[in-house]
Amino acid sequence: MNKKRYIFALFVIFFNSILTSCDLFLTRNPESPDSDSQNFQPATSPSVLFSNFNQSINDVNSESFFVCFNPYQDDYQFIPDANVLAQYSVVFDEWNATNEKEVVLSIANSIEANTKPELNWNSANYELITTDSAVMVGEYLIKLKINLKDEIYSGLSRFTFIKAQDGLWYIKTWVDYKSKQDTLQSWSVLKAKYSS
Repeated sequence: MNKKRYIFALFVIFFNSILTSCDLFLTRNPESPDSDSQNFQPATSPSVLFSNFNQSINDVNSESFFVCFNPYQDDYQFIPDANVLAQYSVVFDEWNATNEKEVVLSIANSIEANTKPELNWNSANYELITTDSAVMVGEYLIKLKINLKDEIYSGLSRFTFIKAQDGLWYIKTWVDYKSKQDTLQSWSVLKAKYSS
């Protein structure tokens, strides 16, 4: 009987010390969400999708960027500028959404500390909007700070957005063109350069 009381007393002391030392049953203050994910909303419209796309580039958030492409389908297609395709055909041969994510990760690892890409659009317009698809065309300018130098890319992109069965919008097709009057390299070159 003495042995049982001794074991019981040890158990009570052990249990009490656990409860008082780790605040197991106290509620804690909620943590504020990451600022990168705070701006990322479910893509319930083409404009929200495009906003998420831009925000994920500017925040260098590869996960948010990846979600812009339908993760449940493998039918995404990127069509690079024709000259870039001729030069980097092997790189773009089986390009998919995972490659897009890897490019953003590579950029994140290459840019100067405490800097972020600057993506700006000029004349981004919808050519077509239906209940389940949209086509958007716009001129872009991307600035990256790498090795104390600015890398600047410019061109024209044409996106086809689709509404999937889950009710959310995704990028189905992305066609990139080099601006004819521009001496800067296009987004296609950026992707070829930073692909894994």
